[in-house]
Amino acid sequence: MNLISTSGNGSFKVLEGHQEIFKLNYTNWFLGKAEAFLDRQKIEIKPKGLFQTKSEIRKHGKNIGTIGMSWNGKMHIQYTNEEGKLLKFTLERTGFWQSDFCLKNEQDEVLMELKASTNWKKLKLDYTIVFKYEDTQVDNNELLVYVGYAMNLHVAITSAS
Repeated sequence: MNLISTSGNGSFKVLEGHQEIFKLNYTNWFLGKAEAFLDRQKIEIKPKGLFQTKSEIRKHGKNIGTIGMSWNGKMHIQYTNEEGKLLKFTLERTGFWQSDFCLKNEQDEVLMELKASTNWKKLKLDYTIVFKYEDTQVDNNELLVYVGYAMNLHVAITSAS
């Protein structure tokens, strides 16, 4: 799978081979509002406060979770899945100078790695997604919506400081 940047505002799409799984589009880049349609379900993500370090996840118009950054630079994603279980993940960079990320579950198991590949023509980063561990409680495509947004939020917060 690949996460491909489609715009300078952070919008991206996820492809499996040549088939598009979903797109996340920023409806208001300045305010950090984004939306994606996955299996005909609308997912909206928007900042909760003025400083934009925490965002809320809405699905079907209902708040189901949050994405935020902790003091140590790790992104925390938590949301309630379709079965009503609260899922928690941590997204972190895998190297100080690198643009790669890894996603871990609550048990500190690496679920996926996102390996950056720079496209100098676009001046944007694309990512190859490598799944390391299969969690049956997680819809990987839905989780990738949140992971992609969290990576963009991480870059925006760390480049502003």
